[in-house]
Amino acid sequence: MNPLRFALRALGIALLVHAAPSGADELASSDRIATPNGVARLTGPSFHRAKLSVDGKLVFEGPGDVLELWRDYDVAGSDAVLFSSDCSGSGCGQRHFYFALLKRGSRPQVVTTPDFLTTDGHFDLPHGHDGVVVELGFEHGFRKWAQLNGQQVRIHLDPSDARISAEDCERVHRMALEGCSKVGPADTCEPRDPTGSHADLGMLASLSNAPGFDSTALRATCQAQCATGAGPSLDTFKKVVCALR
Repeated sequence: MNPLRFALRALGIALLVHAAPSGADELASSDRIATPNGVARLTGPSFHRAKLSVDGKLVFEGPGDVLELWRDYDVAGSDAVLFSSDCSGSGCGQRHFYFALLKRGSRPQVVTTPDFLTTDGHFDLPHGHDGVVVELGFEHGFRKWAQLNGQQVRIHLDPSDARISAEDCERVHRMALEGCSKVGPADTCEPRDPTGSHADLGMLASLSNAPGFDSTALRATCQAQCATGAGPSLDTFKKVVCALR
């Protein structure tokens, strides 16, 4: 996989409006996927489909979360159906993934791993790779991706030279100027993130996983502004918080 190509594409996805489902510009989930080895279908109330059946037989029930079907992969004559679970809503952030492995004459098998999830809420399903690959955005400054090998899911964390855009850094800077001031005598100006709208906070949570973005420096900057009443210049903020020059 080309790290730069992945990084640029993943950052493009990560900068979508956070009210939309992750990857909504390219990806669409469904309630039913027909494969040569069986029909996978989600069942339950229209607003909370939490059960996965194959040819009418229950094979998985989510732990109270909503399920979505994403894609079927042909794997040496069998099928690997990718599906996910999340708490359903723009504030969920994490999305956990699974594969339902289907083969005629065998009982469907669901495979996953505890770390087969997005920590920034964004993902992509690229074509053209050897094997089955799911790109999972960024985690702690590393690009994250998963690969299905037989009946096992392997998680990879790789370095990336990607950085957030200047426009998004400027948006976080505005959040700091507007949301880090002292609000009353009881405010002790402890290190904290800026306050803001639900969309702004969702964006901030996503960017905190991007390479070069320093959440600790942001909290310290917010604390200093609260204590002094003076916010940082944009140039200083870009260097200290966003690792931009």
